[in-house]
Amino acid sequence: SIIGQSLTGPPAGNARIISRRDNSGGCKGVSKKTLDTSECCDTLAIQASAMSDCNLSVTIQVGLSSGVTWAGVVGLACPRFKLFGDTVNTASRMESTCEPGKIQVSASTKQILTQGMFVLQDRGVITVQGKGSMHTHFLMGYTK
Repeated sequence: SIIGQSLTGPPAGNARIISRRDNSGGCKGVSKKTLDTSECCDTLAIQASAMSDCNLSVTIQVGLSSGVTWAGVVGLACPRFKLFGDTVNTASRMESTCEPGKIQVSASTKQILTQGMFVLQDRGVITVQGKGSMHTHFLMGYTK
């Protein structure tokens, strides 16, 4: 079995295959990294503006969704690692319908994150292309 073994080589360099039935650990880890990245972008923009005459503005939009995915290497001439499945499509829709500077999460991700670690703001029901009406939330930060 290759589960849990480190893989080296094209196209992704070093990667680790992890398989868990309970994806809450991975979801929380990605949420932490996303919040940290957002904070770094804010800091970068402030520092760059202070160091020069330019007014640098960095805005990110992030979409998170949790669920079943499939992964594999595709392509012969230029192989690359790809994720497939409805969860990937939903995460993409969360990003494309997200307000600038926000992190939008699907209902499946919200269920995992509401265990006292993160602050979520209810966005309400939005219309998502290819999905219809979806109830979403914004990931605002860590619980104090």
